[in-house]
Amino acid sequence: MSDIDAARVMIEHRGRIREVTDVLARYGLAEAADAVGDDEPRLRWVLDIAASRVSPEIAAMSPGERIRAALGELGTAWIKLGQTLSTRPDVVGPQIAAELSGLQSDAPADASGEALATVESELGAPVAALYGSFHRPVMASASVAEVHEATLKDHTRVVVKVVHHDAAARVRADLDVMRVVAEWGSSDIRWG
Repeated sequence: MSDIDAARVMIEHRGRIREVTDVLARYGLAEAADAVGDDEPRLRWVLDIAASRVSPEIAAMSPGERIRAALGELGTAWIKLGQTLSTRPDVVGPQIAAELSGLQSDAPADASGEALATVESELGAPVAALYGSFHRPVMASASVAEVHEATLKDHTRVVVKVVHHDAAARVRADLDVMRVVAEWGSSDIRWG
């Protein structure tokens, strides 16, 4: 990828990059990235954005808990990354791999009401017109979607799988950014 293509990706997805760096900063990215030092100009912008302090609650978490929470908050592509890393204790260490394995079966659900809005938007009608009942509490949540209990108008019990809000757009943006960062990392083995 050329520097021009990388710059285009970074500019096009600057809003998502800001979200990602804000989350990673809250979970301690600034501390980890600072170890790279000032000699890596491509990381300087990350360090500048990630200058916030980590809260005492997060500081008390283990590194694996921090990573798991951050990846869960970032959504689909990041959860998939965490799920993959959970199978590689040889890469991330056994404690972090064990913590990340929780992402295999327990990913965060969308904020309350987003699933209802998604169902109504996709099916073109209010939930009350579509179902006899729709239970807001999430039955289960995974990287791509969450599941809710519902009943049809004829009282048949069903489960409704709802893709997480804005998942497709976030995955596209995240993969574009991850590709740029991976290429930068592969060009400099020390920080890559």
